[in-house]
Amino acid sequence: MQKEVPDYSRNEDHALFILIRKRDKEAFSMIYQKYHRYLFALALKYLKDTHLAEDAVQHVFVKLWECRR
Repeated sequence: MQKEVPDYSRNEDHALFILIRKRDKEAFSMIYQKYHRYLFALALKYLKDTHLAEDAVQHVFVKLWECRR
């Protein structure tokens, strides 16, 4: 019997963040997919360097996962 996987793409961001607080990796992945491009573009606009921008975005997502209490 296959485990039913919830469709997180229909959840609002608030619901995803609640799931992230419960250590839900799929919810974290959905937030990552939804916001990575936007955050990278924003960081690149200000930092003017692709490596620095990618590092900044990675730092944001690492902090999100580490501080999910």
